[in-house]
Amino acid sequence: MAASKSGVSTLKLQRTLGIGSYQTVSTMLHRFRLSMGAGVKERLSGAAKAEETFFGGPSLGSTGRGALGKVMVLIAVEHTEGKTFGRARMRIVPVASTASLAGLLAASVTPGLVVRKWR
Repeated sequence: MAASKSGVSTLKLQRTLGIGSYQTVSTMLHRFRLSMGAGVKERLSGAAKAEETFFGGPSLGSTGRGALGKVMVLIAVEHTEGKTFGRARMRIVPVASTASLAGLLAASVTPGLVVRKWR
């Protein structure tokens, strides 16, 4: 979605994810686009949560940090009033180390911001 020059259509995303409701996918896509595009150069502020995960399709062999063909990604999300979420930042982690994660997280959030681990 982010790498495609022309983006992705709701119908294509619906087929890819295997979700039956066009309206559900349309709402999801709208929220994805808002969180990815609004204020891209601004750092996250307020309360934030962060988590690292691996992106990539299913593959044979080991899982987790040792999985081949997977890319480690850091995700940080603003927590706004109530139970809603604000903007999100996703960054590819080149090296799975504490220093690498801390550096990428510092570049994504306002200095001094308390970031909690996602639960």
